[in-house]
Amino acid sequence: MAWLTFEVLAFYLNILSLGAFIFLQNVKKFRSIRDRCGLAGNQRKTTDFLVYSKDDIHWWSCWFTQLGLCICALVFRENIGVDIKWSVIEVFTKHILGAFLIRQLYFNSKFQFKTHTKLVLGLTMVINVLLIFKYKDLKKEHSKWWAPIILNDIVLYFMIFGQMLQEWMVWGTKTLKWRQDLMFDQMFRKNDDSERLIRTNIDSIIAQIEDEGLDYVDDATMIQKKLPLDDE
Repeated sequence: MAWLTFEVLAFYLNILSLGAFIFLQNVKKFRSIRDRCGLAGNQRKTTDFLVYSKDDIHWWSCWFTQLGLCICALVFRENIGVDIKWSVIEVFTKHILGAFLIRQLYFNSKFQFKTHTKLVLGLTMVINVLLIFKYKDLKKEHSKWWAPIILNDIVLYFMIFGQMLQEWMVWGTKTLKWRQDLMFDQMFRKNDDSERLIRTNIDSIIAQIEDEGLDYVDDATMIQKKLPLDDE
């Protein structure tokens, strides 16, 4: 019963998170990571806002939906004498830290990973591990509503950490692809050449970069010279 209820709530909370995101960005301007890296061109002005935000908005939706589920679990839980005080403190402390990370990484004027941001991320991971022990205790005490949401919270944050690791590992390839796409858009607007010809020219440059073994992070200057962009 608890899991089925949470699945239905997660669906509607996810939709609500999109509305909350659009409202929030009217208060604090949101710029995608791609835009803050200077590789989005004029997408913010020419595309739908949710399309513009598609690479980043899932982080917000995960946090918002899980926070809503935790609040609902506290409302629905049965009062059977189970002590959940410390698990509640740990869960909501983790979500407060998550809100800080979202603010630093997604609602900041610059995309940067400062030392204090790394410390907060590390503390969030530690709390997530500690919650495993709280979950085991809650299962022993037969908690039907709070224990499932704790498990869901733990798994979600481990998945988020895994995706962040994956994003870090492919960051150079990702930014190179963004630069390639932006260069194509600029050339397509400037020239009367066919799309196939422009794409062939850019692909040949990419192939040359790969043959030379250039890395976007370590050899950014050389790659930027080979794939020059117009100032927009």
